[in-house]
Amino acid sequence: MQFWIFLQILCLHGYRQSGDVFKQKLGALRKALKKHAELVFVTAPNKILSAEDTLPSSEDAQNDGMICRVTVNTE
Repeated sequence: MQFWIFLQILCLHGYRQSGDVFKQKLGALRKALKKHAELVFVTAPNKILSAEDTLPSSEDAQNDGMICRVTVNTE
């Protein structure tokens, strides 16, 4: 049995940057990883849940994007 894993990797930009700028800077890395992973870029500020907040439903998480998703394909 043969299988492969496709990753989605969350890329967080640094201070005084945006997701778009960081995406441009990592263009060569995105191209090199194209067959193995998708780099997902977000722009701050991002809401951090407090202890009082409820976690989003799986449907909401799917619409908002996920931090990590691994897909395994068996052929």
